[in-house]
Amino acid sequence: MKIWENAFEIWKNFCPYYRRRLLSREDLLSWATEANFIDRFSHRQEHFKIFITLLNEMEVLCPLTRNRELLDPRFYEEPGVIRLGIIDEPQDLDLYHPIQFIEIINWLIQSRYSSIPYYKNAEYLEYYNLRYLEIKTIDMKRTIKQLEYHGIDTSQSERALKEYEEQYNSINKDYPKGNDLRRLLKIRSPMWKLNEEKLKTWIKIESLIAPIGSEIVAPLNVNLVPTRKVSEDDVYEFNKAYKDWRDNIMKYHQNYIKFKDIKLMEKWTYDLYRRISDDKSPISSNWIDLIEVVSPHLCSRFKGKVSYYLNLHFLRRNIIRIYWVLKGKNLEYLGSPPRRPHFFYKDSEEFILYLRSILLFFGLNPSHSFILYVPGKTEEVILQEYVERRWLKFLIKNMRGEDKSSFYKRVCEDIGDKEFFFLFDFHDLRNYKEKITKYGENCAFFIPDFITENFSVEQVFDAFLSIVISLGINVNEVNKEKILESLKKEKEKSIKIIKELESNSSPSIASAKGFEKVLIKYLRDNFPREVNMKFPFILLDENGYITEKNQKSKLKQELKKILAGNLKTHLIESLENDPKRKENKFPFEVKIEPFINNILQVINIASYWSSF
Repeated sequence: MKIWENAFEIWKNFCPYYRRRLLSREDLLSWATEANFIDRFSHRQEHFKIFITLLNEMEVLCPLTRNRELLDPRFYEEPGVIRLGIIDEPQDLDLYHPIQFIEIINWLIQSRYSSIPYYKNAEYLEYYNLRYLEIKTIDMKRTIKQLEYHGIDTSQSERALKEYEEQYNSINKDYPKGNDLRRLLKIRSPMWKLNEEKLKTWIKIESLIAPIGSEIVAPLNVNLVPTRKVSEDDVYEFNKAYKDWRDNIMKYHQNYIKFKDIKLMEKWTYDLYRRISDDKSPISSNWIDLIEVVSPHLCSRFKGKVSYYLNLHFLRRNIIRIYWVLKGKNLEYLGSPPRRPHFFYKDSEEFILYLRSILLFFGLNPSHSFILYVPGKTEEVILQEYVERRWLKFLIKNMRGEDKSSFYKRVCEDIGDKEFFFLFDFHDLRNYKEKITKYGENCAFFIPDFITENFSVEQVFDAFLSIVISLGINVNEVNKEKILESLKKEKEKSIKIIKELESNSSPSIASAKGFEKVLIKYLRDNFPREVNMKFPFILLDENGYITEKNQKSKLKQELKKILAGNLKTHLIESLENDPKRKENKFPFEVKIEPFINNILQVINIASYWSSF
């Protein structure tokens, strides 16, 4: 029997940290049975054994080694079979790489017949009958040995053995090996085949992606195994040493990944694509992204052709991942500029980002993933209008006071699956610096507040006149000019503080009141009774003024709500005139760009692969 000794050398020597568990013929049979490729009836298992023998003799399925003495027992399962109290251990143990089981199923699926004996031409049936008699002869000799051990009469079994041997001798003939046997038996070669060179390349690939992303869908243990026993105390150092080794391989990959490996990856990816295109199950769509990240023990429950195609998908993706690292090219997208494979992740942080994109795409997030925290009602009303009119959706959360921002930040960080951003008003330089230190790039400030920085003096003044008219208040021209002048001064202060902060210098003025404070104070001081008539729940003191803290707060909230409602018409008009937001952006749009970019980083991954 031909042995793929070179592949075994790569398996044994390429990676000093991880090796794939190898499988015996008994393991291959168990896999086929547990994964429902064959049922548990003995005659069907015999057909599968003969099929493996056929692939051996055609030299398309060759063991990596037959010598168990070369291996640590952790890398294979000893296939002892108990029969009537005697353990029968084969002298030679053929050991295969798990990917070779996929090759068996590859040939089986393309044999045209899903039921046994897989091929039904006369040439194959003649070959099959001969190999079937060989199996029966070997089994009968083993049975006789067992009966003799227990002192049971063997005469009937010996007669059966003689009949098997006579039948075998009457049809026995020598068969060629390799392609000559395939042509003789009229067996069609499948589109995608695994040869020793491909297996050598694959062993290198799986060594470089270990242990994340190296799973094979199987009902038995086919994991990558550490080359030595690692205690819990040594796990960190072991994994660090593996990562250093892998990084070195990637850095000097020309010394390890040969030109022919690269060409095999290219050809293999295309062949796998053609084979996968035959799959009509749901996994041929984007479900593969979700399936790939579920727990391996759940994946092991997939049976039959579904498990076969899943493994083809995983093989292809891992080739594409490594090729991207080695060559900087995406074998799924050959356009320019190169586009990173959407399922590529270089570390655990990128894997979490990829996982979040999948949950987002499939609508599996239990709560909002993107949250913009605002200090009050004004921002909530206007920004909610903005979000409703834009394609990019995120939650506007009113904190009802900036003092609650620490709580919300801690919640988002503890949950870990949120993109969050905070908008604050500028109160003074000390408060500004404290928040910048605490929230970093996840916050922005309006100077001194949202309305003042985002809207013009004229827009706010017109909105205020509409409010006083609704309150039944008549403001004379002199007072209008005073109000307008006060608003202009606040705008000038705002612009000055912004410029000074942008130049990294301390503001020459501590802060500014802002438009809202100016207007609220004017109404409170000059028209408390009109306010009370419009809003009876805002109570006056014994002198007819709004002086209690609680009543001032009520006035503040009502005026902010009405003012925001009037001002959002300017936002709506701007969005309708410039829907692509190429010019005349509001300051808040510029300030939340880091937040938007973080959202797009997640969304782009999710939407990017929707086209594949």
